[in-house]
Amino acid sequence: MIRIGLRDAKAHFHRLVMSIIAIALGVSFVVGSFCFRSMLNDQVTQLMGTNSDHDVYVRGTTEEQNDSSFATSGPISSGTSYNKIDTSLVTQIEQVKGIDNVSPPERTIGATLLDHDGNAVVTTGAPTLMISASSEHPWRAANFIAGTYATGEHEIALSQDAAKKAGLQVGDTTRLIVNGEPHP
Repeated sequence: MIRIGLRDAKAHFHRLVMSIIAIALGVSFVVGSFCFRSMLNDQVTQLMGTNSDHDVYVRGTTEEQNDSSFATSGPISSGTSYNKIDTSLVTQIEQVKGIDNVSPPERTIGATLLDHDGNAVVTTGAPTLMISASSEHPWRAANFIAGTYATGEHEIALSQDAAKKAGLQVGDTTRLIVNGEPHP
C-alpha cells in the first residue's frame, strides 16, 4: 500500500505539491480569520472598556434593538440596548448607601467631525463616540492636555488624535454632523 502511494506521488509530483500548497493556504486562511476576529473583539472590548466611565450601570431588563437611531442613553453595546429607565430614579439611586455620584450619561454614536475646509475627519477605525461630560459630572477617562470640559452649548472637547487630524486647537471653530444634521 505504501509502495503504491509513493509510486503515485512520484508519477504525479506536481499534483502532490499543489495539494500540499492548497491545504497550507486553506489552513492559513482559517487561522488568519480566527486571529483577525479575535483582534477585532479585543479592540472593541478595549474601546468600550475605556469609554465605560462608571463602576455600576443601572438598566432595564428588556432587550431592545436600536438600529433606527444612533442616540442612546447608557453604555453602548453594538446596536443592542435595554429599555430606558425613568430619569426620576436618579434621586432614588443617589440615596443608596455607598453611592458617591449618579449621572445619567448621554452618548451618541455616528457623529462626523468636520475640519476647517468642511471635509469629514476620520478619527479612528471605530465610530465616533460623543459623551456628555462636564466638570460637575466628569468623565474619568478624560485627560486634558489643553483646555477643559466644554462649558457652553456650542463647545466640544476633542481627543488629541481627533484635534490633530482635523487641524484644530483650543478655541478654533468647527462643525459636527450628528444623525445627518449639521451643528455649528
